[in-house]
Amino acid sequence: MNDVIFDESVADIDGAEFVSNKISRTETRDSLYTFDEVRKKVEAFLPNSATALRVMFAVAASGIFRNRVMLWLLFVGAPSSGKTELVQLLRNSPNAYCLDNVTLNSFISGERPTTKQKVFDLLPLLDRKCLVIKDWTVIFSLDEKMTKKIIGDMVGVYDKQLSKFSSRRGRVSYESEFSHLGCITPATLNHHHNYLNMIGPRFLCYTIMNPSIEDEKKSFDTIFSNQDRDGLEKEAREAVQSYLKTLTTRDMASVVKPLSSPTQDYLRIAARFVSRARGIVILQSASFRDESGNDITYYEPLETQIEQPWRAVQQLMELTRYLAFVCGKEEVGKDELEIIKQVVISSMPADRSQALRAIQAKGGAITTKELSEDIDRSNRTSRRMLDELSVLGILKKTKGSGQLANFYGVEDEFKDFICAEPTSPTVENMPDAEIESIFGALIVRASCKSFPIVDSINKPNIVNK
Repeated sequence: MNDVIFDESVADIDGAEFVSNKISRTETRDSLYTFDEVRKKVEAFLPNSATALRVMFAVAASGIFRNRVMLWLLFVGAPSSGKTELVQLLRNSPNAYCLDNVTLNSFISGERPTTKQKVFDLLPLLDRKCLVIKDWTVIFSLDEKMTKKIIGDMVGVYDKQLSKFSSRRGRVSYESEFSHLGCITPATLNHHHNYLNMIGPRFLCYTIMNPSIEDEKKSFDTIFSNQDRDGLEKEAREAVQSYLKTLTTRDMASVVKPLSSPTQDYLRIAARFVSRARGIVILQSASFRDESGNDITYYEPLETQIEQPWRAVQQLMELTRYLAFVCGKEEVGKDELEIIKQVVISSMPADRSQALRAIQAKGGAITTKELSEDIDRSNRTSRRMLDELSVLGILKKTKGSGQLANFYGVEDEFKDFICAEPTSPTVENMPDAEIESIFGALIVRASCKSFPIVDSINKPNIVNK
């Protein structure tokens, strides 16, 4: 492995000059912020951003520690939805590395350093940090070969180690572990789905939904107010960076308890779901003429590729625990699992995600015509999306008889996950064996400390003593 010395003041990656995080770094106050204080300051600048802020903190904080897998997440939202402004609050943080773009061979350059020109590799600079790329559209707008090369490098980097050989530098290898936050629009996701298929299983997504009428009013009121927007942004940025720095001093393993059995069951289903939802399906159009002389179009699957759920479940485990960690919670609760559900649905291809949200709003079942009207797509496109989800094992297709249309409902395995709110993974939802184990530990603790046990276990067949 080559040892390379870096001058971080100014680095040049394949001719593209950028200023490192040592430049113009903002000092933050020494006193500690609470998460609620940070949330209020950020919402004063970006209303309706509380959940996205938690997701951002969870991913950014994960980059500081060693984890099973790296958390890479894209914020997906319409232009001017606030996603870029949110991640820009990490700018100049010592725990983040913010770039507008990466170019060919950014991670490991093939150039050889000379006495007049140094060579800088990005990969070692990212270790134990969060890489922030504010707009993935720029990367996708590059030449197709360059885009595929960058994505190919990222596929290799996700394994926490990348090695390259060039005739000028020989073998260069780095081990680096970092998290990643990026921003992208739904239109870009749909238009470049072929690129995302190459790296998709390594990315999670969180969709910033269009605001409700009430939330939209709140945003307008903030814009029309006489408050100093630059001042609000500065306060929010300082609070975010200070709080992220505070998180680096804490040990997540000692703060957040191990995942309970109900939480593990929930994440198992979520992992199986997202693995199927991100699957690749190639359909072939076919048609026949019915008894009335109408041409009926249907789709037959030619090829299906579904990833195994092992990477997905590790990603969701880490994200769940960090969502609790950044708020100072000791264990994962209902709020974290609800965010996980939104991340899972957002991590599907954008058109499938849109279709599933429409199915979710209908209570878990829909017809082609209903979907077409809800998402403003043609009947043919809607039928193709529903047939894709059916082939992937997410929906169950029931053929109509007579004048009744085909009916698509969520498979029983995933119905509660999609259509019902998560329940708090508390003692009421635990198996009796696990409750008895916890209860036994409480009795031992009480006998050692000479204080009564609080009557906190309300489960049938368990008597508090």
